[in-house]
Amino acid sequence: MLLLDPLSLEENIIEELEDKEGRSSNLIFYNLDEPEGDNCVDANLVKDIIRKIQPDKALSIRIMGRRRQGHSRPLRDSLPIK
Repeated sequence: MLLLDPLSLEENIIEELEDKEGRSSNLIFYNLDEPEGDNCVDANLVKDIIRKIQPDKALSIRIMGRRRQGHSRPLRDSLPIK
């Protein structure tokens, strides 16, 4: 039977909670049109939405996943944590 050190268990729980808190501020947009032939997705809609939510926020939009024929990739942006 494997026994875990209580301190490392607490550290793992704290790390997991911090990770969840960080991801809780992500906005993910699905099913946006992605033009064929270049790496740039049409992110204007996402930019407009984020600027309405937080006008003074610097945008940090990221494309998630790999390019696949006939599929669009999600876009992710993170809002500042409270």
